[in-house]
Amino acid sequence: MFLMRCSFPVFKLPRQLVIAPAIMQFLLLVMFSFEAIYQFINIFWLMIFIYYILYSYIFFIEGLIGGLTNVSALYWISKMSDQSNREFRMGISTLFGTSGVLISSVAGMWYEQLLKSLRRV
Repeated sequence: MFLMRCSFPVFKLPRQLVIAPAIMQFLLLVMFSFEAIYQFINIFWLMIFIYYILYSYIFFIEGLIGGLTNVSALYWISKMSDQSNREFRMGISTLFGTSGVLISSVAGMWYEQLLKSLRRV
């Protein structure tokens, strides 16, 4: 995330694509949920290869894309807002981003137990 904040003048996400990383994260949630329930990746070496690629994607690319999205959203808010309420809108955006992380962490504790109860071994 720090890398994307420092390199924002080089990488600017268009306003229409700010929602794209959230859609990709939702698709990863669906895929990993089905994997946790049905365990369709059952060949050991294939499983290691797929998990290596997916976890590399999650830790590295999602961090970069998440940082780029965060910085781009704040950039577009600052460009599209008038001077009188720009700071308020940026603060609300940051508040909702942090609240989203908190809510998803709490929901994740419940969701983990649900996935364990649905697991079909």
